[in-house]
Amino acid sequence: MGDSFLSKDALVIIGCSTVSVIGADGHLSFSDDFSGAGLQFGGASKDGKRFVIAVSALRGGDPPYLTDERLVVYDAERHAPVFAVKSDPLPYMQSQSALSADGNYLLAGSGGHLSSSEC
Repeated sequence: MGDSFLSKDALVIIGCSTVSVIGADGHLSFSDDFSGAGLQFGGASKDGKRFVIAVSALRGGDPPYLTDERLVVYDAERHAPVFAVKSDPLPYMQSQSALSADGNYLLAGSGGHLSSSEC
């Protein structure tokens, strides 16, 4: 389970294959379920309107490794994803990601590969 600040008024909570946004008042704004997937917070835009999560599938082993990963950008005001991109090449562990200050661009890096996309 993990949590990260989206803004001074909202928190992103990740746990049990679910991502939720909760206001500072404790009320649930929205949530989305990714049955069985691994989720990791990937960053938020400076204006607090968008955030990115890494949605992944892991294969067991020692150590376990990724078999699939997508970076999904959410719009907190729309309560929904607005953009998704599959990691290519697939990293050993979670890709690195960052959103522009206004959340309109996603920068993603994995396996020595860097890409930028308009959301």
